[in-house]
Amino acid sequence: MENQRVCPVCGEKIVGRSDKKFCSDECRVYHHNRKNREKARVLTDNRYFNLLYSNVFELCEHKSELSLKILVFISKICKIVVILAHKNR
Repeated sequence: MENQRVCPVCGEKIVGRSDKKFCSDECRVYHHNRKNREKARVLTDNRYFNLLYSNVFELCEHKSELSLKILVFISKICKIVVILAHKNR
């Protein structure tokens, strides 16, 4: 007896080729758009972090105590954001 394959997006039965992963073009496109949207969000977040770090490093050139405290604070926030992002996957 053949295993019943189901679409990972909508749960419908998949009919057709044995290597088919989605029941329709709509589900296939939805799945790939959702996956690419997540990648784009992560890249955008990384861009913001890089910009933030570069601005803080410019502050650190002055070697003031306040700029060093800001750098430590921002690095802690970035670690928390990364941890939360991994938990939400």
